Amino acid sequence: MGMYTEIVIAAPLRSDTPGDVIEIIRYMIGEGESAPEKTPNHDLFKCDRWGSVLNCSSYYFIPFSTQEFRYDAIRKAYCLVVRADLKNYGDEIEKFFDWIDQYLEKWPGEFVGYSRYEEDIEPVLYFKK
Repeated sequence: MGMYTEIVIAAPLRSDTPGDVIEIIRYMIGEGESAPEKTPNHDLFKCDRWGSVLNCSSYYFIPFSTQEFRYDAIRKAYCLVVRADLKNYGDEIEKFFDWIDQYLEKWPGEFVGYSRYEEDIEPVLYFKK
């Protein structure tokens, strides 16, 4: 059956984040009927389940995912807060953190989020590259 991995991210996006990236994130959190026709040339989008990374859930962790993707008028940018979990067969979580990194309004070395495999004691921490 496979094991689950939790993903948690809480980060502001840069104010110059392209509109197509905003639409991709909206789709990934479940705010879209269909996937964007064009996706970036990144390994994340070669995975069959890329679109559900931010909205899957299981009863192993919390039985629902949570997403907040809101435009902050003061910052003039979006903020993304997600807690979800999925069977990370294609390393979708690692690929997501790699892809989103370029759009984060964080300094190199700042904490971004984590993933936690259900059998591990400690999570894997992700920092801005």
